[in-house]
Amino acid sequence: MTEAKENITFENFDKLGRGLFAERLTKAISTFYEFHDGAYVLSLNGSYGSGKTTFLKMWQSYLETEDYKVIYINAWETDFGEDPIIPIINAILKEISSDDKLSEALKSGLNAFFIALTLPITSVANAALESTENAMEKDNLIRLGNDINQNFSRKNTAYKNLRAEIENYIKTLNNKPLIILVDELDRCRPNYAVEFLEAIKHIFSITGVCFVLAVDREQLEVSVRQLYGEIDFNGYYKRFATIEANLIEPTIEDLDQFVDQLMEEFFERKISKNIKFIIKDDQKPRIKQHAKLII
Repeated sequence: MTEAKENITFENFDKLGRGLFAERLTKAISTFYEFHDGAYVLSLNGSYGSGKTTFLKMWQSYLETEDYKVIYINAWETDFGEDPIIPIINAILKEISSDDKLSEALKSGLNAFFIALTLPITSVANAALESTENAMEKDNLIRLGNDINQNFSRKNTAYKNLRAEIENYIKTLNNKPLIILVDELDRCRPNYAVEFLEAIKHIFSITGVCFVLAVDREQLEVSVRQLYGEIDFNGYYKRFATIEANLIEPTIEDLDQFVDQLMEEFFERKISKNIKFIIKDDQKPRIKQHAKLII
């Protein structure tokens, strides 16, 4: 079970009234994804601590009740590797492994692509590369060239097969997109974050696939500039993001109600465990007010 499948829903955890916003995003995706050539990518922008992860968890629960196929990926948890395509494939495989309706062709295609990505060149080529002298020998150069060419052809074939099978799978989703929620991308190593975007653009650019990137856009810009210097980030990001939406920032009134709710839950939990307070009931409003001022 993925982190995003905890029992967190808009009904039981929406402290800031973001359920309606999720419904609007869902409507926008379901209306426009099929008119976009390639993957539909929504950049959900929010500053650090604005509640992006919690929102994604609640939204995933909502989408699943509406019969959408949803996959959740925490990019930060996988940036110890070099190739972001591998955790994307792994997340899809984990999600669909228990789907009896899924064609075996797609499962085979995912596994074949996964193997092709991780398959090294042969031991003959590795031996040829052990020393510069050996590597430059004519026979070894020919063998090395053949191995590299075969490896590339194997990956290219696996990619084409995978793309075809994903397209076939999307046709079984009752005219709904496959939604992949990507969290914490802005916290990844700069080169990994950029390669993740490139993978979405070049490997998974398939009509019917929708990526939602929950990011701190300013932090992502810092990561890109660390790699490419002073580039036009807005122009660069438009290569990947079909549309952008800002996570609604809570108002003072929202936070006021939120703190009230937290305080009530705090007292109720203690009382339910027979913990007594020296605070009298008529003192609680003043304590709440002080807490809100501090927060």
